[in-house]
Amino acid sequence: MNPTLVYPAKDSPFGRTTGALAPHDRTDELVRLWLHGRCGSTRRAYEADIARFVAFLGKSILSVTLDDLQAYADTLDYLKPASQARVMATAKSLLSFCTAVGALPYNPGSAIRLPKPRSRL
Repeated sequence: MNPTLVYPAKDSPFGRTTGALAPHDRTDELVRLWLHGRCGSTRRAYEADIARFVAFLGKSILSVTLDDLQAYADTLDYLKPASQARVMATAKSLLSFCTAVGALPYNPGSAIRLPKPRSRL
C-alpha cells in the first residue's frame, strides 16, 4: 500500500494535488491517529494546516527539525497573528502527539513560541 496525502497546489492557496509518500513514511498514519475523534470542521481545518506544513517540509514529519519549524513560521507572515498562532499550534500539536506515541524521540515544536494575538478588549 502506498499512502497519499492531499497537498495544496503551489499556485493556489486552496487548490489540491495528491502526492505519494515513500512507503516507509508514517505521516499519513500519524495524522489519521492524531485526528481521530475530532469533529468535522476541526478535522478539516487541521487536515488543511498539516497538508500545507507537510508540503512545505517536502519530507517526513518524522524528520522535522527546529529549523524547519522556524522556516515554516517565517512563511506565514501573510496571515494575521491569530491565524499564524492557530497554524503553528496545529503543527506543534501533531508533533507533541508524535512524541507522546514514541514516533519522535523529542518534540522540536516545544521550542517554538506562538505569536500572541492582540487583545480585543
